[in-house]
Parts: sequence; C-alpha cells; structure tokens
Amino acid sequence: MAEDQAINMQVVKGQLESQGLLEQSEFYYNGQEAFNRSLQLFEEAGCATPIDLMLIDQQMPLMTGMELIKNIRDYLKVRN
Repeated sequence: MAEDQAINMQVVKGQLESQGLLEQSEFYYNGQEAFNRSLQLFEEAGCATPIDLMLIDQQMPLMTGMELIKNIRDYLKVRN
C-alpha cells in the first residue's frame, strides 16, 4: 500500500489484519518508496509477477499514484 496519511494506513492495516493478510503486506508513505520496492521485487522475481494487489493513494508526495502506475508499466514494457 502506498498512502501518505497515517490514519488511512491504520484503517487498512486493521482490515488486513482482520483477514489474516497483514504479515504479507508492505506499506509505503510515498510513491517513490513504493516504486523503488516494486522494482526490487520485480528484479528478484525474474519473469514472475510478485505483486498481487497494490492500493495506491492518488495524491502523495514525491510521486503521485498515477505516476507510480505509469512508471511501473513503463518498466515492465522495457523488461519484457
């Protein structure tokens, strides 16, 4: 999850915890952190897709949600 508002992050963490999914989740406070980690996961996984779901805030510091998705898609186009 990429979200810069702490209260929103806590709400989602509570929902994931109630479903038993919190321990396999990652949280980032800006789009740049999420993008950097996404690239790392893609590199480690090789040709597999290591990310099942991303929850992304539209308005974040350093990189917006739309920029994050565009950058990931651009990276995947080049990689594949």
